Amino acid sequence: LDTMGQFIFSSSRNLTQTGAVINLPTTGTYYVIWDSVGVPSDPAVDYSLTFRAIAPPATVPLVLNAVTNGTLGDDGSLSYQFALTGSSLLWMDALDSVGGVNWQILNSTGNVVRSGALGSNSSPVNLAVGSYTLRFYAPAALPISTGISFKLANLSTAATILATNTQVNATLDPGSNADAYRFAAFSGDSFQFKSYGAAPVGVNWYLYSQAGVLVGSGPVGSDSAVYRFAPYG
Repeated sequence: LDTMGQFIFSSSRNLTQTGAVINLPTTGTYYVIWDSVGVPSDPAVDYSLTFRAIAPPATVPLVLNAVTNGTLGDDGSLSYQFALTGSSLLWMDALDSVGGVNWQILNSTGNVVRSGALGSNSSPVNLAVGSYTLRFYAPAALPISTGISFKLANLSTAATILATNTQVNATLDPGSNADAYRFAAFSGDSFQFKSYGAAPVGVNWYLYSQAGVLVGSGPVGSDSAVYRFAPYG
């Protein structure tokens, strides 16, 4: 309970279970109350607990375009820092689908500029020059020391140049990986993506402008519509 008598957390866990990590919302005094419901007054009930202060893990530098493996700290979070020297379009590539783990990118003033769930479809974020924090966090229900694997790609440097009228053969390895390509187009140009062979359900392509605007998308394994481009570049 907080000083206003509001519940911060309650649980009906068995006393032998591992406790939850609770993030307190404000500075102040809090009260922990252990009460029994439906337990006879006799015999007495013994219990044992440890109230442990948990500090968030230290923020570590992040290398863009590289596979990064990390472990959530005892507080259920993990933070990285990175800096951009030019305007960049970034893509979160989740290599693990860990249910319940979320991510957010914060600017130097602490404002969230993009967020999402790790393992779900995301869209690129266009960021200006500056310093940023990438934070992962999870609810208390997840096991302590949950591992994650991801790659934060800067599409302006990580994307491979795509030649027109040339068949591309490649492999997503691992299958949860994402490959990125880039090409230049002029106002009024028309393009179509032709797909060869079949692909597993869930493998899709997405076409974005340099501003991060979705132009088109579809399943890999079928030809796209014909796209006539506005002056995206």
